[in-house]
Amino acid sequence: MTPIVIVVCSVYTGCVLLAALRWLESERSREPAPSAWDSDAGLPWEDSWPGRP
Repeated sequence: MTPIVIVVCSVYTGCVLLAALRWLESERSREPAPSAWDSDAGLPWEDSWPGRP
């Protein structure tokens, strides 16, 4: 009984770690795009903003 519980827990932990790593990777790869786009072109509504300084 105990080895089965250990195997199930280790497989579950491995799946959770893989999911967390994939989520972190997608967050990290998605993050640089908006900042580079903002610094290059500015915000999309800046050109049509009526009362901008």
